[in-house]
Amino acid sequence: MQDAYVYQIRVYSGSGYTAYSPAAAPNCVYAPKGSTVGVVVAVRSTGTVYPVLHYGYGNWWWPVNDILAKPIGTHNGYTLYEANITLPDSGVRYVFKIYHTGGIYWVNVGGGNGQICAS
Repeated sequence: MQDAYVYQIRVYSGSGYTAYSPAAAPNCVYAPKGSTVGVVVAVRSTGTVYPVLHYGYGNWWWPVNDILAKPIGTHNGYTLYEANITLPDSGVRYVFKIYHTGGIYWVNVGGGNGQICAS
């Protein structure tokens, strides 16, 4: 495991998606409640990795869900993985847990939990 960072937030609509830079709480990326949102992590690794989006609703810790992100392409030598969620009314806060041969590599946004707010 070499390096990883949250690359992009994708907000989907009928005509595709709009991409945003990730924001750390208390700042937000806004998306319509009930919409499909993709959280994309960029990973550079020589071995097999399993990036998991670890997210909670509103106040973050309860309840918490984990979703395995799927590979969607590459960017500047990093492999991109995307996890899709349906955005609840409360919005979400998230980090990535990247499982690799050496253990778990945690990825946050600028030192804090990433946040997506419902509009």
